[in-house]
Amino acid sequence: MIDHENNWSTEASMLANAHWRCVWFGPIVGVFVHDSATEAVREHAVDFAARHFRPDEASRTRTLAEQTTLAKAFRSLVGKLPSHRVELVHPLVWNGIDACRALIASDPRTDVGWRMMGQILIDREPAPAPPASPRYRLPFDPVLDLSLVRASAAMRQALEVDPDELVTLFRLEDSYARRAMTGEALRTIDRLLPVAARNPKPAVLGLIDQLQRKREAYVESLGPPVATDWHNMAELDRVVTRLLASGRVREALEVMGRAHPPDRSPWEALDRMATLRLHLGEPAEARALWEHGLREAPEPAIALARMAVAYLAEANFEAGRAAYRRALESRPALFEACYGLAVLEQDAGDARSAYEMATRAAAAAPDPRSREAAAAIVRDVERFAR
Repeated sequence: MIDHENNWSTEASMLANAHWRCVWFGPIVGVFVHDSATEAVREHAVDFAARHFRPDEASRTRTLAEQTTLAKAFRSLVGKLPSHRVELVHPLVWNGIDACRALIASDPRTDVGWRMMGQILIDREPAPAPPASPRYRLPFDPVLDLSLVRASAAMRQALEVDPDELVTLFRLEDSYARRAMTGEALRTIDRLLPVAARNPKPAVLGLIDQLQRKREAYVESLGPPVATDWHNMAELDRVVTRLLASGRVREALEVMGRAHPPDRSPWEALDRMATLRLHLGEPAEARALWEHGLREAPEPAIALARMAVAYLAEANFEAGRAAYRRALESRPALFEACYGLAVLEQDAGDARSAYEMATRAAAAAPDPRSREAAAAIVRDVERFAR
């Protein structure tokens, strides 16, 4: 018997061990037996994927206190397990999202629900190998970007409630650093340092020098300030390009916003600004920009699919589902809508819909990487979809 709060590292090791099986997993503890206990394993082994896709009465009627402890447990396990062990990580991610959604549905201002959601989502995918890719400068890619933009939005929402939550600040800074968003990472470090200095735990105080060194590296990477004056569109483009190349996302948005009022700007400018807002973790602002551009968009389906991402980043699955379906009515083989809806339905526990949409996404995939990402969802859900 292993308690989640104090011994989650040991619990993760047991889950990853080929010879131990979890036969009970409740809000407080997990119970493990050796695989030589064949009868106990056969009758009681916990199927975490089944708990998500086919929840029993106990799962559907948990109290908020139980959902809170489970969300924390799944957060800790997902963060500790090797990321390549997707057969272990993914079902725990789904269960953690279930618990977080229950908390958010009960109280949209819950810091715990948003905080755990963000930390689970950032660990859903393996951390990219260095150097960091400036994803914010590229067109939105649901395979590469969806988990991170959802994580950033959730953690920013948590910080609205508790601005000094230490771990959330750490993980938010990490989420920006993974995308080379140096300016935002530096702002987060500057929020984090005084919070860490007030923390009495020796382990946290020992990180202050590390944070200071990281801050110095960010300042050096940003380089000298970028002049933001411009007199024509060519100069504007050069200013924005220099700002984004240095990692100054928010400053670039400020310049673009003055030049491109939402109610009288071309789709390309609105889409670019919305994508930057999404990467910052501001889905409501991103969605508003895409809504402004909907009529002007060369392909309205793309605008609708990206609005759906913004809803999903706000944990509004119903609105996200509706927006994705509107996109698919307009363009049935749009990969980013098929794939995004497959992820949404997978996270919502609807295996049949996730299977259908992932199959369509695989058929519509623009490249082998995207096709494999869709096929992975098919493999994850197919035993529950039939």
